[in-house]
Amino acid sequence: MLLVQEQRLFSEGVKAIIETEPELEVVGITETSSKLLELIEQVEPDVMLIDIKTGKIDGIQTTTVVKEKYPHIKVVFLSDEIDEELVLRGINVGADGFIMRDMYPDTCKGVIRRVHRGENVLCGKVAKILVQKVRELTKDKKTILSLRLENNDISLTARELDIAHLLMRGKSNKRIAHRLQISEGTVKNYISEIYQKINIRRRKDAIDFLKKLVK
Repeated sequence: MLLVQEQRLFSEGVKAIIETEPELEVVGITETSSKLLELIEQVEPDVMLIDIKTGKIDGIQTTTVVKEKYPHIKVVFLSDEIDEELVLRGINVGADGFIMRDMYPDTCKGVIRRVHRGENVLCGKVAKILVQKVRELTKDKKTILSLRLENNDISLTARELDIAHLLMRGKSNKRIAHRLQISEGTVKNYISEIYQKINIRRRKDAIDFLKKLVK
């Protein structure tokens, strides 16, 4: 395992804890990410434990570079505090696990061991944030619609998404125009654009298609 952490004393403590596990070995430690790729070539780690955000280290940016060149390396983020933005960005760039600094040593070793075996492991605080995010998405059908359209390679503008959402709910052009404070003619133009993007020409078929996306 490779440690990327700017506090050497802390890194040495983590190293001592990790190496009590027979299957784990710390093959390198660095306080900056400037020569990280060079170090990876030298020590060939299976797992990298890196600060998600400190003065000298931007874990998100660094992980993006590492995963691009070495997708097989498992990445575990280390943090004092965590928020929704960091969690989502971390997962998006390929994080395989999250560890909080206040974790018990045995828990920390357990996370690293499981990540090394190929599991994705989230500490309690991170899991709680993700659960909350999923609940929010479940309640927000317009957000779900947007995500599902993107998954189908259909890109709508913010205004088109507003209209598609209201169309999906069965609102008439007049009601849509009133809700969005635009003219009915403008609504018709937007709906024509939506039909073209989803490759459907009839209103009922378009509504059925949009409804199926959010089920």
